Amino acid sequence: MNIRNITIDREVGCGGVEIAAQIARRLNWKLIDKSLIFDIAKMAHVDVEAVKKLDEHPDPFLARVGRLFWGGGAERGVLTGDCFDCKKMAEMTRSVFVKAADEGHRVIVGRGAPYHLAERDDTFHVFLYAPRDFKIKRVRQYCKSHGHAEEVIDTADKERAAFIRQHFHIDWPERHVYHLMVNTAMGEDAAVDTILEAAGLRQPEPAFSA
Repeated sequence: MNIRNITIDREVGCGGVEIAAQIARRLNWKLIDKSLIFDIAKMAHVDVEAVKKLDEHPDPFLARVGRLFWGGGAERGVLTGDCFDCKKMAEMTRSVFVKAADEGHRVIVGRGAPYHLAERDDTFHVFLYAPRDFKIKRVRQYCKSHGHAEEVIDTADKERAAFIRQHFHIDWPERHVYHLMVNTAMGEDAAVDTILEAAGLRQPEPAFSA
């Protein structure tokens, strides 16, 4: 495989964002993570907050019912904050991911990237996970209590699973999609080394073009 892109899917609290960022730095590739939110908002002509509400979340029940009643009106005409929904965001996300993957030298985090790009021979898909106690300890520093950290982990991963089920009709994580699954309790540096070696990318690649 001639790997030109890496997707990073992850459980909440396992350090996926940091690992993806380190991979991008090591390879001198472009990282696509939170910046996607601003790209989608610009494309859809909606407020950034409207995109953040749908970021890796399943489409709210009322929005789905609204589409049934109004015949998919959210997909016609100019988008507004009221009619920008999870389905439209998923379509735009796929468009951004395909364009980025075509350009190459990208590390893409979450948002269904392994599923959007599953058929590409130049893209290496990784799933990161960790023991529950490890994840709680990491998330606890941002939460008001141990119980709150547990709630954040459980709720976020349930929503990611629902998001993937809604748009791709499979259970998350679908193991057959990934080339590699890594337990990040081994340490951030070790996880990065493992991913790069498995992808055959031990040596730095050329920098992405702006």
